[in-house]
Amino acid sequence: MTVFMKKIILILSVLLPLATSCGVSQADPMLEELDSVLKDKATYDGYFSDRIAVLKSVLADQKDPEQIYNINRRISDAYKSHSFDTTIFYLQKNKDIALSLKDDFKADETDLLMIQSYIMAGYYAEAAEMYARFDPESVSRALWPLFVNVSHRYYGEMSAYISTDESAEEKLEWRDFYRTKLLGMTQEGSFDWYYLKREEADAARDYDKVTEYAWKMVEMAQVNSHDYAKGCYFYQEALQDDDPERVKWLVRSAVADVMCSVKDYTSLNTLSGLLFENGDIDRAFRYAADHCMEDALYFNSRLRQWQISQFFPQLEQAYNERNMKQMKVMAILIVGITFFMIVLVMLLLLIFIRQRALVAMQDELKASYIEIDDRNRELVAINNKLTSLNAQIQEADKVKQEYIALFLSILSENISTTRQYKNHVLKNIR
Repeated sequence: MTVFMKKIILILSVLLPLATSCGVSQADPMLEELDSVLKDKATYDGYFSDRIAVLKSVLADQKDPEQIYNINRRISDAYKSHSFDTTIFYLQKNKDIALSLKDDFKADETDLLMIQSYIMAGYYAEAAEMYARFDPESVSRALWPLFVNVSHRYYGEMSAYISTDESAEEKLEWRDFYRTKLLGMTQEGSFDWYYLKREEADAARDYDKVTEYAWKMVEMAQVNSHDYAKGCYFYQEALQDDDPERVKWLVRSAVADVMCSVKDYTSLNTLSGLLFENGDIDRAFRYAADHCMEDALYFNSRLRQWQISQFFPQLEQAYNERNMKQMKVMAILIVGITFFMIVLVMLLLLIFIRQRALVAMQDELKASYIEIDDRNRELVAINNKLTSLNAQIQEADKVKQEYIALFLSILSENISTTRQYKNHVLKNIR
């Protein structure tokens, strides 16, 4: 029975780690920190809502269309990475104000900001339709910096999702053209300047410079700011695909995104895919399903939803297969544990029966010990009596011997006297 129990325990010790190790999350301190920040995501969203509430309270007290326009623009800018629909809502309100004021500058400015929002959210058809209305040669000098910025973003994003290589090359050429223009208007050494220089180095395949400029972005950005999230993401992008440091920088970027209440992000999406490749299926699925897809739907980003859909089916399949495998192992483990419990109950029952028998035997032995002890005491008493009788007999024997000795002594004297008398008579007869 002991050997059998050892075999059962050995089997369970093999199955239990197998059941608990299928796709388990990696015990990485930085990933655990990210998990903690994600748990508090509602708190950071609350901070964002409080900041917006201040702007909205100021907006409610305004009557001047100019002030309302400016505050609406600030609110739309705040929502730019948080909610696409809300951003468009406030920009549309500004478009209505511009039309009511018949202010072409404000109308064009709002259209350009809408194009920027559309292109960031992946609404390429809407962005292309609005962008086609602008003629670069007729754009006013005051709007030129914004137009160049929007054009750079427009052609850069369109080049990545265009259908043909020739069209993509054309879009990239226009992107490079507007990037050069934008660099001339951007303060050298600023965050945006390093962003543009990084892109320029990437286009030239100068990857050392790409890494250098991305690191500059990280260095000059305030920790856990939106710019810091961008810098960390671009820095990890400059690293080798198999560099383990990528996870660290993606985590830092994702943490900053969550703390800034950014819903239109790519860091956590990329991190989820990377963890999936590294075998951390549970955490990868949790990030993608509970946060990435949820935030993409909240932001209403076609681009992010499309990006997530590229790897989510494989992730979901792997997650389900892992769960099925784990369930099978758990079923085997439960059967083993059940069998083990049955054997254990039988052993306990056997031990209980044997214990009862031992107790009964102990009671019998105790009774026997008591009976033997009583008999020993009786024997001692009898032995004492026998000893006393033996002493009495010995005393009687001693007295008897003395009487016999006396008797024999008297008899001997009588015999001697008789002989003397006989001799005397015989002598007298002669």
